[in-house]
Amino acid sequence: MKGSLVRSMVMLMIFALGGTVQWSFAQVPDLEALERQLEERKEEEARQQARRAEEARRAEEARRAEERCRQIRFEVASNGISDCQQNVVWAAADNGRDINWPDATAYCRSLGRGWSLPSVSQLQSLYARDTPFSQTVSGYSIDPATNLIRFTGLWYWSSEAQSSSEAWGVNLVNGGRSSILQSSANDGRALCVRRL
Repeated sequence: MKGSLVRSMVMLMIFALGGTVQWSFAQVPDLEALERQLEERKEEEARQQARRAEEARRAEEARRAEERCRQIRFEVASNGISDCQQNVVWAAADNGRDINWPDATAYCRSLGRGWSLPSVSQLQSLYARDTPFSQTVSGYSIDPATNLIRFTGLWYWSSEAQSSSEAWGVNLVNGGRSSILQSSANDGRALCVRRL
């Protein structure tokens, strides 16, 4: 009824103003429907504006986190040492003794869900040539990127097999990678990692 009354008023206004528009009642716009469409459009624009604001907030948060990471890469966390550059948590110490690759893999898994040996590139990121954190281990100077992790060895197993019998590891004396027999327990240590 309201829509009919509005249509009639629109027709009267057109004729009163001397208009020549010839609308039948069927052609007169349904103003209630137009109002609903306008309201829906406003709601959609508000949703899009809220989405854009949330995206901007997240982008700013990510920018601040990246800036903070440039200044402070490693921090003590409840379950190890967080590394914002690699987006991982390192164990606070290695396993403390020479170990072969299968046992190193099992050792990291024994720490709980998500723990594993790191990749070669993750291990290499722990080497820093001009580090202020140089340490002497077994008579050699190693150059770790942080002093928050306790290193007791020179060479660390990675999660990457080089072949069916060998696996890759990284030497913290020079940051180089090399492969040795998976069964070898000479000088290899396990330093475990998990995703943040």
